[in-house]
Amino acid sequence: MPSPRPKDPLVELVSQPLVLHKSLAGLLAGGSSGEGWHQTMASWTCPEKMRQRILGTVNIYKEQPFDYDGTSLSPLAFGSLWHYLLEVQAHKKTKEQVLHALNSIQDIPDQSRQKMETLFLAYAQRYPKTTWKALGVECKIRVPIPVGRKVWRIDPKTGKGRFTEVFYSVRYDKVVIAPGSHKLVQAIEHKTASRMSPSTLSEWRMSGQVIGQKWAWDRHPASTRYGPIYQVVMDFAVKTQEPAFIREPLVIGKAQTFAFTQSLIDWVLTREHFEKAYGLDRPWPRTWACTDRYSSCPFVDSCHYDNSAALSKRVA
Repeated sequence: MPSPRPKDPLVELVSQPLVLHKSLAGLLAGGSSGEGWHQTMASWTCPEKMRQRILGTVNIYKEQPFDYDGTSLSPLAFGSLWHYLLEVQAHKKTKEQVLHALNSIQDIPDQSRQKMETLFLAYAQRYPKTTWKALGVECKIRVPIPVGRKVWRIDPKTGKGRFTEVFYSVRYDKVVIAPGSHKLVQAIEHKTASRMSPSTLSEWRMSGQVIGQKWAWDRHPASTRYGPIYQVVMDFAVKTQEPAFIREPLVIGKAQTFAFTQSLIDWVLTREHFEKAYGLDRPWPRTWACTDRYSSCPFVDSCHYDNSAALSKRVA
Protein backbone atom coordinates (compact mmCIF):
# COMPACT_ATOMS: atom_id res chain seq x y z
CA MET A 1 0.00 0.00 0.00
CA PRO A 2 1.47 3.41 -0.94
CA SER A 3 2.29 5.76 1.91
CA PRO A 4 -0.22 8.58 2.48
CA ARG A 5 0.50 11.81 0.68
CA PRO A 6 1.99 14.41 3.06
CA LYS A 7 -0.28 17.33 3.89
CA ASP A 8 0.49 20.72 2.39
CA PRO A 9 0.72 23.56 4.97
CA LEU A 10 -0.29 25.99 2.21
CA VAL A 11 -3.80 24.52 2.08
CA GLU A 12 -4.22 22.48 5.28
CA LEU A 13 -3.67 22.80 9.02
CA VAL A 14 -0.79 20.35 9.51
CA SER A 15 -0.27 19.00 13.05
CA GLN A 16 3.12 17.49 13.78
CA PRO A 17 3.09 13.85 14.97
CA LEU A 18 4.16 13.32 18.57
CA VAL A 19 7.79 12.19 18.77
CA LEU A 20 9.06 11.01 22.17
CA HIS A 21 12.66 12.03 22.80
CA LYS A 22 15.48 10.36 24.72
CA SER A 23 18.00 13.23 24.62
CA LEU A 24 18.15 17.01 24.59
CA ALA A 25 19.92 16.91 21.24
CA GLY A 26 16.94 15.16 19.67
CA LEU A 27 14.45 17.51 21.30
CA LEU A 28 16.32 20.65 20.27
CA ALA A 29 17.40 19.52 16.81
CA GLY A 30 14.46 21.08 15.00
CA GLY A 31 15.25 24.71 15.73
CA SER A 32 13.00 27.37 14.21
CA SER A 33 11.56 27.92 10.77
CA GLY A 34 13.53 29.85 8.16
CA GLU A 35 10.33 31.60 7.07
CA GLY A 36 8.91 32.68 10.42
CA TRP A 37 9.17 35.46 12.94
CA HIS A 38 12.68 34.70 14.23
CA GLN A 39 14.15 34.97 10.74
CA THR A 40 12.23 38.19 10.14
CA MET A 41 13.44 39.69 13.42
CA ALA A 42 17.03 38.68 12.63
CA SER A 43 16.97 40.82 9.48
CA TRP A 44 16.23 43.93 11.55
CA THR A 45 18.61 43.33 14.42
CA CYS A 46 21.52 42.34 12.17
CA PRO A 47 21.57 41.37 8.47
CA GLU A 48 24.67 39.25 9.08
CA LYS A 49 22.69 37.24 11.65
CA MET A 50 20.03 36.69 8.98
CA ARG A 51 22.69 35.44 6.54
CA GLN A 52 24.06 33.02 9.14
CA ARG A 53 20.55 31.68 9.78
CA ILE A 54 19.94 31.22 6.04
CA LEU A 55 23.15 29.20 5.79
CA GLY A 56 22.27 27.16 8.88
CA THR A 57 25.62 27.98 10.46
CA VAL A 58 24.49 27.05 13.95
CA ASN A 59 21.33 25.75 15.57
CA ILE A 60 20.98 28.14 18.49
CA TYR A 61 18.61 25.74 20.24
CA LYS A 62 21.06 22.84 20.09
CA GLU A 63 24.36 24.65 20.57
CA GLN A 64 23.42 26.57 23.72
CA PRO A 65 21.34 24.17 25.83
CA PHE A 66 22.91 25.08 29.19
CA ASP A 67 23.47 28.20 31.23
CA TYR A 68 27.00 29.52 31.61
CA ASP A 69 27.81 27.29 34.61
CA GLY A 70 26.45 24.11 33.02
CA THR A 71 24.27 23.22 36.03
CA SER A 72 20.92 24.19 34.50
CA LEU A 73 19.19 24.54 31.15
CA SER A 74 19.33 27.83 29.31
CA PRO A 75 16.01 29.74 29.19
CA LEU A 76 15.66 28.79 25.52
CA ALA A 77 16.18 25.08 26.16
CA PHE A 78 13.95 25.13 29.25
CA GLY A 79 11.18 26.73 27.21
CA SER A 80 11.56 24.13 24.47
CA LEU A 81 11.31 21.35 27.06
CA TRP A 82 8.18 22.97 28.52
CA HIS A 83 6.59 23.06 25.05
CA TYR A 84 7.44 19.40 24.63
CA LEU A 85 5.75 18.35 27.87
CA LEU A 86 2.58 20.29 27.02
CA GLU A 87 2.61 18.70 23.57
CA VAL A 88 2.78 15.27 25.21
CA GLN A 89 -0.07 16.24 27.54
CA ALA A 90 -2.16 17.48 24.60
CA HIS A 91 -2.10 13.99 23.11
CA LYS A 92 -4.37 12.94 26.01
CA LYS A 93 -1.54 11.61 28.15
CA THR A 94 -1.82 11.34 31.93
CA LYS A 95 0.38 13.26 34.37
CA GLU A 96 2.35 10.09 34.97
CA GLN A 97 2.97 9.62 31.24
CA VAL A 98 4.11 13.23 30.86
CA LEU A 99 6.56 12.85 33.75
CA HIS A 100 7.80 9.60 32.23
CA ALA A 101 8.47 11.51 28.99
CA LEU A 102 10.43 14.08 31.01
CA ASN A 103 12.49 11.47 32.86
CA SER A 104 13.20 9.58 29.63
CA ILE A 105 15.45 12.45 28.53
CA GLN A 106 18.73 11.51 30.14
CA ASP A 107 20.91 14.63 29.85
CA ILE A 108 18.78 17.21 31.68
CA PRO A 109 20.63 18.71 34.68
CA ASP A 110 19.05 17.63 37.98
CA GLN A 111 18.24 21.20 39.00
CA SER A 112 16.28 21.84 35.80
CA ARG A 113 14.59 18.44 35.89
CA GLN A 114 13.28 19.09 39.40
CA LYS A 115 12.15 22.60 38.49
CA MET A 116 10.35 21.32 35.39
CA GLU A 117 8.59 18.55 37.32
CA THR A 118 7.44 21.01 39.99
CA LEU A 119 6.24 23.45 37.32
CA PHE A 120 4.30 20.83 35.37
CA LEU A 121 2.59 19.32 38.42
CA ALA A 122 1.50 22.79 39.54
CA TYR A 123 0.24 23.55 36.03
CA ALA A 124 -1.74 20.29 35.90
CA GLN A 125 -3.27 21.15 39.27
CA ARG A 126 -4.12 24.69 38.15
CA TYR A 127 -5.71 23.47 34.89
CA PRO A 128 -7.00 19.95 35.66
CA LYS A 129 -9.36 19.79 32.68
CA THR A 130 -9.12 20.99 29.12
CA THR A 131 -12.08 23.23 28.37
CA TRP A 132 -11.29 23.95 24.72
CA LYS A 133 -11.58 21.82 21.60
CA ALA A 134 -8.21 21.47 19.86
CA LEU A 135 -8.10 21.93 16.10
CA GLY A 136 -4.35 21.33 15.98
CA VAL A 137 -1.32 20.77 18.22
CA GLU A 138 2.14 21.96 17.13
CA CYS A 139 0.58 22.72 13.75
CA LYS A 140 2.10 24.64 10.88
CA ILE A 141 0.74 26.81 8.09
CA ARG A 142 2.39 28.84 5.29
CA VAL A 143 0.99 31.85 3.47
CA PRO A 144 2.39 34.01 0.64
CA ILE A 145 3.81 37.41 1.58
CA PRO A 146 2.05 40.03 -0.58
CA VAL A 147 5.10 41.69 -2.11
CA GLY A 148 3.36 42.08 -5.48
CA ARG A 149 6.07 40.32 -7.48
CA LYS A 150 8.50 37.43 -7.34
CA VAL A 151 11.63 38.04 -5.30
CA TRP A 152 15.31 37.20 -5.93
CA ARG A 153 16.47 34.43 -3.63
CA ILE A 154 19.68 32.38 -3.51
CA ASP A 155 19.41 28.69 -2.68
CA PRO A 156 21.95 28.14 0.13
CA LYS A 157 22.44 24.51 -0.96
CA THR A 158 23.29 25.23 -4.60
CA GLY A 159 24.43 28.85 -4.44
CA LYS A 160 22.21 29.67 -7.43
CA GLY A 161 19.66 32.45 -7.43
CA ARG A 162 16.23 32.77 -9.01
CA PHE A 163 13.05 34.79 -8.73
CA THR A 164 10.47 33.05 -6.58
CA GLU A 165 7.38 33.58 -4.45
CA VAL A 166 8.10 34.10 -0.75
CA PHE A 167 6.17 32.79 2.25
CA TYR A 168 5.67 33.38 5.95
CA SER A 169 5.19 30.34 8.16
CA VAL A 170 3.76 29.96 11.65
CA ARG A 171 3.92 26.96 13.93
CA TYR A 172 1.17 27.18 16.54
CA ASP A 173 1.49 25.57 19.95
CA LYS A 174 -2.27 24.95 19.79
CA VAL A 175 -5.22 26.19 17.77
CA VAL A 176 -8.51 25.68 19.61
CA ILE A 177 -12.18 26.51 19.66
CA ALA A 178 -12.94 28.67 22.69
CA PRO A 179 -14.96 27.07 25.51
CA GLY A 180 -18.73 27.39 25.08
CA SER A 181 -18.53 28.54 21.48
CA HIS A 182 -18.83 26.92 18.06
CA LYS A 183 -16.59 29.14 15.95
CA LEU A 184 -14.40 31.35 18.15
CA VAL A 185 -10.89 30.30 17.18
CA GLN A 186 -8.02 30.97 19.56
CA ALA A 187 -4.29 30.45 19.20
CA ILE A 188 -2.62 29.27 22.41
CA GLU A 189 0.96 30.39 22.91
CA HIS A 190 2.84 28.65 25.75
CA LYS A 191 5.58 30.69 27.39
CA THR A 192 7.81 30.34 30.44
CA ALA A 193 9.03 33.39 32.34
CA SER A 194 11.26 33.97 35.34
CA ARG A 195 8.98 36.79 36.50
CA MET A 196 5.88 38.67 35.37
CA SER A 197 5.11 42.37 35.27
CA PRO A 198 2.75 44.69 33.38
CA SER A 199 5.60 45.53 31.00
CA THR A 200 5.97 41.84 30.10
CA LEU A 201 2.36 41.69 28.93
CA SER A 202 2.76 44.96 27.03
CA GLU A 203 5.76 43.59 25.17
CA TRP A 204 3.84 40.55 23.99
CA ARG A 205 0.80 42.62 23.03
CA MET A 206 2.88 44.31 20.34
CA SER A 207 5.09 41.33 19.48
CA GLY A 208 5.33 40.42 15.82
CA GLN A 209 5.39 36.76 16.84
CA VAL A 210 1.90 37.16 18.31
CA ILE A 211 0.48 39.47 15.63
CA GLY A 212 1.83 37.13 12.95
CA GLN A 213 -0.25 34.26 14.31
CA LYS A 214 -3.48 36.07 13.49
CA TRP A 215 -2.10 37.62 10.31
CA ALA A 216 -1.13 34.24 8.82
CA TRP A 217 -4.23 32.35 9.96
CA ASP A 218 -6.66 34.91 8.55
CA ARG A 219 -4.98 34.59 5.12
CA HIS A 220 -4.97 30.79 5.11
CA PRO A 221 -7.73 28.43 3.85
CA ALA A 222 -8.12 27.14 7.42
CA SER A 223 -9.77 30.44 8.36
CA THR A 224 -12.48 29.82 5.75
CA ARG A 225 -13.18 26.43 7.27
CA TYR A 226 -12.97 27.30 10.96
CA GLY A 227 -13.29 31.09 11.07
CA PRO A 228 -10.71 33.84 11.77
CA ILE A 229 -8.60 33.86 14.92
CA TYR A 230 -10.50 35.79 17.57
CA GLN A 231 -7.59 36.17 19.97
CA VAL A 232 -4.17 34.84 20.90
CA VAL A 233 -4.04 33.51 24.46
CA MET A 234 -0.65 33.87 26.15
CA ASP A 235 -0.35 30.87 28.50
CA PHE A 236 2.40 31.93 30.91
CA ALA A 237 4.13 29.61 33.37
CA VAL A 238 6.18 31.69 35.81
CA LYS A 239 9.22 29.87 37.20
CA THR A 240 9.18 31.39 40.67
CA GLN A 241 9.69 29.31 43.82
CA GLU A 242 5.93 29.03 44.04
CA PRO A 243 4.95 28.63 40.36
CA ALA A 244 2.33 31.02 39.01
CA PHE A 245 0.21 30.77 35.88
CA ILE A 246 -1.47 33.48 33.84
CA ARG A 247 -3.61 33.13 30.74
CA GLU A 248 -3.81 36.51 29.05
CA PRO A 249 -6.04 36.91 25.96
CA LEU A 250 -4.69 39.35 23.37
CA VAL A 251 -7.05 40.70 20.70
CA ILE A 252 -5.14 41.74 17.57
CA GLY A 253 -6.59 44.73 15.68
CA LYS A 254 -6.57 45.69 12.01
CA ALA A 255 -3.97 48.41 12.54
CA GLN A 256 -1.55 45.84 13.99
CA THR A 257 -2.00 43.36 11.14
CA PHE A 258 -1.64 46.16 8.56
CA ALA A 259 1.63 47.28 10.13
CA PHE A 260 2.77 43.65 10.26
CA THR A 261 2.17 43.31 6.50
CA GLN A 262 4.40 46.31 5.84
CA SER A 263 7.07 44.93 8.16
CA LEU A 264 7.12 41.60 6.31
CA ILE A 265 7.46 43.34 2.96
CA ASP A 266 10.35 45.42 4.35
CA TRP A 267 12.04 42.21 5.52
CA VAL A 268 11.66 40.55 2.10
CA LEU A 269 13.06 43.55 0.25
CA THR A 270 15.93 43.95 2.74
CA ARG A 271 16.95 40.34 2.26
CA GLU A 272 16.66 40.67 -1.52
CA HIS A 273 18.91 43.73 -1.46
CA PHE A 274 21.66 41.95 0.49
CA GLU A 275 21.48 38.76 -1.57
CA LYS A 276 21.78 40.76 -4.80
CA ALA A 277 24.57 42.98 -3.49
CA TYR A 278 26.71 40.44 -1.64
CA GLY A 279 25.43 36.90 -2.24
CA LEU A 280 25.61 34.39 0.58
CA ASP A 281 29.37 33.80 0.50
CA ARG A 282 30.25 37.32 1.64
CA PRO A 283 29.28 38.95 4.94
CA TRP A 284 26.45 41.44 5.12
CA PRO A 285 28.33 44.32 6.71
CA ARG A 286 26.11 45.71 9.42
CA THR A 287 26.52 44.36 12.94
CA TRP A 288 25.33 46.22 16.00
CA ALA A 289 23.67 43.46 18.00
CA CYS A 290 26.61 41.32 19.07
CA THR A 291 25.50 41.45 22.69
CA ASP A 292 22.26 42.20 24.46
CA ARG A 293 21.26 42.58 28.09
CA TYR A 294 21.69 38.90 28.87
CA SER A 295 24.11 37.22 26.45
CA SER A 296 26.10 37.43 23.25
CA CYS A 297 24.73 36.61 19.82
CA PRO A 298 24.77 32.82 19.21
CA PHE A 299 26.51 33.42 15.87
CA VAL A 300 29.37 35.51 17.22
CA ASP A 301 31.95 32.70 16.96
CA SER A 302 31.22 32.22 13.24
CA CYS A 303 30.72 35.90 12.41
CA HIS A 304 33.14 37.60 10.02
CA TYR A 305 33.34 40.55 12.40
CA ASP A 306 34.13 38.62 15.57
CA ASN A 307 36.96 40.21 17.56
CA SER A 308 36.73 37.94 20.61
CA ALA A 309 40.07 36.22 19.91
CA ALA A 310 41.92 39.53 19.57
CA LEU A 311 40.23 40.92 22.64
CA SER A 312 41.11 37.89 24.76
CA LYS A 313 44.77 38.15 23.71
CA ARG A 314 44.80 41.84 24.58
CA VAL A 315 43.28 41.17 28.02
CA ALA A 316 45.72 38.32 28.66
